Amino acid sequence: LDLMMPDISGYEVLCRLKAEPDTAEVPVIMISALDDLDSVIRCIEAGAVDYLLKPFDATLLRARIGASLENKLLRDREKIMVEELRREKARSEDLLLSILPRPVVERINAGETMIADHVEEVSILFADLVGFTQMAGRQTPGELVKFLNSVFSAFDALSVEFGAEKIKTIGDAYMAAFGLPDPRPDHAEAAVLQARAMLKEIGRFRTPDGVAMKLRVGIHTGPAVAGIIGQRKFSFDVWGTTVNIASRMESLGEPGRVHVSEAVAQALDGRFAFVDRGLIDVKGAGAMRFGQALDPQIAGADGVGFLQHGCSVVGVALRDGRDCICTGLGDGGVLRRTALIHRAGVVLRKGGSGKGHGQQRGAGENCILHVIFP
Repeated sequence: LDLMMPDISGYEVLCRLKAEPDTAEVPVIMISALDDLDSVIRCIEAGAVDYLLKPFDATLLRARIGASLENKLLRDREKIMVEELRREKARSEDLLLSILPRPVVERINAGETMIADHVEEVSILFADLVGFTQMAGRQTPGELVKFLNSVFSAFDALSVEFGAEKIKTIGDAYMAAFGLPDPRPDHAEAAVLQARAMLKEIGRFRTPDGVAMKLRVGIHTGPAVAGIIGQRKFSFDVWGTTVNIASRMESLGEPGRVHVSEAVAQALDGRFAFVDRGLIDVKGAGAMRFGQALDPQIAGADGVGFLQHGCSVVGVALRDGRDCICTGLGDGGVLRRTALIHRAGVVLRKGGSGKGHGQQRGAGENCILHVIFP
């Protein structure tokens, strides 16, 4: 561009070219009879790649044009490479996020080399497909993988919905954690809600030969250690007694039911009802009581506490303060006693009813309590 032109200066044309996205990258060489240093600087600052004084040598101009075009080509290639690197980084990030939780990925990107955390309160969920081994023997490899992928993909969607961190699948078992890597106060409630949703979801599935599948779910709440292991293949995992107990809750449970430890019921603080299933021996933890979640239509819309043998109720809490009737069924399903649950407790007396806020055992007879709202 000639700096001195009629009607409009070359400098103005240069500024307009650089202001338009379509022409901003076009290399521009300014020519002028002016040898004013300020004019040269002003043009270079506006985006010109070179400046020649008139009269100019044609050979020199061609050489400058060739050099400018070569530089433009190199810059274009550099931009392409930068964009490819950006896309590759995004793909690597997405791949990491499919394996590791986002907070953990952020810590790795920040330079941490050892990821190991003690989590004081976490709920661990184990779910297992009942009868999978027998079913697998009747399917082709393609049918089996397709079926498992459909089921676990549905569970993954529920994990996203309820804010769970999927830990892994082990054969036909699904493991998820609530309350890590970021703590959350409602981890136990979210675990039970997802467990119920998983039981409902599995009802949609049939094996390739038309057999309905059932799910067994176990949950425990307590401390755990979480971290990353591996060098070539990263794995985010959780360890500790809490994990072992959650696995036992699942393995000793009944198909189509959610089984929880007493710690889960206590953490829920009366927001769900559970039937006592007795004591189990857990390696490293001793004898532990576990329960089975009542169906919402049995427990009532408000849900109450952990229903135990020996006519005791733990963690009863009615959200709106209503009283409700609690009936105890003895051996053979015969109605043995009734009691009135009032706000935060129950008193059971043989052959009668009572009201109170404490937790008292009856006459020592085992019974299963069912909560029914009047």
